[in-house]
This record gives sequence, structure tokens and C-alpha cells, in this order.
Amino acid sequence: MLRITILTFISFCSFCILIVSGHSIQAQPPALVEVDEVRIQPLAQSVPFTAQLVEKQSGVVASRMNGPVKKIYVEVGDRVKAGSLIAKLDDSLIKLEGKRLEASLNESQAQVDLSKAEGELRKQELRRLERLRNSVAFPKSNYEDAQQKIIISRKSIGVALARKEASAADLDLNKLRLEWTQVIAPFSGVITEIYTERGSWLSTGQNVVYIINDKDIEVSAAVPTDRIASLSPGMVAPLILEDGTRHKAIIRAILPKENAATRTRQVLLTPYIEKKFSPLATGQSVTIEIPIGQKEEAVTVHKDAVVRLGGRSFVYVALSGMAQLRPVTTGSAINNRFRVLGGLGAGELVVIRGNERLQPGQSIKISNEAQD
Repeated sequence: MLRITILTFISFCSFCILIVSGHSIQAQPPALVEVDEVRIQPLAQSVPFTAQLVEKQSGVVASRMNGPVKKIYVEVGDRVKAGSLIAKLDDSLIKLEGKRLEASLNESQAQVDLSKAEGELRKQELRRLERLRNSVAFPKSNYEDAQQKIIISRKSIGVALARKEASAADLDLNKLRLEWTQVIAPFSGVITEIYTERGSWLSTGQNVVYIINDKDIEVSAAVPTDRIASLSPGMVAPLILEDGTRHKAIIRAILPKENAATRTRQVLLTPYIEKKFSPLATGQSVTIEIPIGQKEEAVTVHKDAVVRLGGRSFVYVALSGMAQLRPVTTGSAINNRFRVLGGLGAGELVVIRGNERLQPGQSIKISNEAQD
């Protein structure tokens, strides 16, 4: 008898709690929400493929000349801009050689000036003799000698100019070699490897650092050859990161070469990922959903309508001014919508804004028209 009395009391208390809870929800002011219509639209079936994020630009930066390393200005992990100084070779001997070549160029220029001055004097002497040509005292032998000296002077000027040009070329080459003692970043990126150290001897073409441009990343997917026919550049494919967030990628290229071992071809896609999901890393695994077959009509729901509760998917359906919590089964995603496999019908309105604070059965006020 006592047990029955206790059970009756517990049932009565539970009933009172339900009544109070119901009154509490109904007593709340209507929640302001936005809704979207569950609709039918053409969708293509898709197959998930594991892909990788790869850099579009990377490579080794090598030394352009021989010499000992004087200083390294970067460390592994440093971010550099195009044109940044990465390392420097010892340039002391090159600078000394440059001073010698500058002196040689100045000397060559002085020789050119001297040869031109001598040539001008000889021209003046020839003109003086020409004025005496009709004179009885015309020195014919002197005149012929002056003509010969003019020819020699022109040759001397030519030789001096050639030496000057050779000295200038040597000096330009020295300046180029001096420039080559600087190892410069050819593009912006991150230093991932350093192959030398201060004091080490570098030969022409020897590796100095490795740079990856992590700001220009694309997706590389190995797609079976028999699936390639349904793909084309410009096609949009859903992209799923390791954390489960969904984004989109656009097919940039389908490489014509097949991997004979795996019977696949490489498909390159440009990812479109919001900055808040960065940083991304090259080599990171992602999933690409490749569309296959013909498009078919499917019921779809806006992705913002779906909320996760206890590991299951639910939506709030706007029905008679109230928010009705309903379980839903979703499939693949196309852009910002999920394919509906069960739980919703076309034409129903679901809450897409404000659903994070709703309670089942709560009154709602719609602040928008259903989105297109």
C-alpha cells in the first residue's frame, strides 16, 4: 500500500512538472527566426574520393656560383617574400677584383681619350700641310707622312675602344658575380628545408633551401579512369576537410596521363575555403565528392537548418507558428544544401537562423520569406 502511494505521488509530481514546463515554453515571447523551404531540385549522385592538398608552387633554391657561405638569413619555418635575401656567399675577393677592373676601365678610357687627342693633333697637322699644297715650298714627304699617321691614329683609337669595351664587359660580369653571391627567394612561401650552413663551400647549382608557397594550394585527387567521362573543368565538387567541415572545389584540370598501376588519372581542383579554417597544410588529406551519372530530382534542405543533437540530425519545422523538432536523414551535399533521404517533404518550411536557441514547441515569428 505504501509503495502504491509513493508511485502515485511521483506520477503526480511528474505531471505537475510537465504542466509547468509547457506553460514556461508557451509563456516565452515568440523567437525571431528565418526559414527556408524544403525543395525539389536536380542533383547528381556523387562518390567520395580521398585526395590531398598540394602546393602549386615549390622548389629548391640553388647557388648560382661557387664560394663559401658567409651568412644564412632564414630558419626552417620562416615565411619569406619574393626577392628576400636567404643567404649570402663571401664576396670579398669579388669586390677586390671589381676594384681592379674599375681601374682597368678607367685606364682604358684614358687611353681612348689620349688616342683621340693624338688623332686630332695629326688631323690639324694634315690640314696645315694641305694649305701649303700649292706652295713652292710644299713638303710632299711630310704630307704623305702625316696621312700615314692619320691612318695609324684611327687604328690606335679602335684598339683603345676595343680594350675599353672588354674592360667594361669584365666589370659587368664582376657585378653580376657579386649579385650572384646573394641567394634570393624566387617566390613567396615558407622555408621547409635548409641544406647548408655558414662556412660551408657551395658549388654552382648546389641546393641552399627548399620553399613551399603554402598560400597557393590546390587539391589533387586520383580518380578512376572509368569515372573521368562525367567530369570536366569548371565543374563544382564538394570538398570535406578532416574536421568534417564542408566547402567546395572547382575542377581546374584533368591530366591526360593515366597511372597504369592504379588505372587512375590525376584531377586538380581549386579549393574555396574560408580563412577561419586556415592554416591548411600540404599533404593534408581531404575528401572530394565526385559527381557521377545523370542528374535526378531530389528533395533538398538548406544545410543551416540541420542541427546535431546526441549524434543525430534534426531540423525545426515551422508549423502553425511553432517550432517542431523533427529527426531528419540527410545524404550528400551540393553547395549549401543536403539531399534529404527521410523525415521531410518538399514545401515544408525549416528554421535556418535562430535554431540554435530554440526549444521544441516554442512559438516563433518568421522574419523573412523563404530563400530562393
